[in-house]
Amino acid sequence: MLMIVLLVVSICCLPPPFTPIGVGGLIAWGLLTMLFKAAGQGAEVMAIEIQSGNPERGGCWLVGIFAFVILGGLLTLAVFGIIAGGMRGQFQ
Repeated sequence: MLMIVLLVVSICCLPPPFTPIGVGGLIAWGLLTMLFKAAGQGAEVMAIEIQSGNPERGGCWLVGIFAFVILGGLLTLAVFGIIAGGMRGQFQ
């Protein structure tokens, strides 16, 4: 639901004077979509490892997923801020 809201708000912000916010939001939406898809695949691998009797490897996957999601979320926020800040004033 949150991803749909981000997409709709980003598309609504594409006309000037909000174009930087719209472009940044669309790029953030794309990055978050890829981030959640990759985290879901990692969680599947983690579950398989735990079910096959390798809790240590499953725990390593869990830590990796946490780090990936946290760093990916921070990267997405940074990209959104850089794009919106860099494009400010260009579409007025």
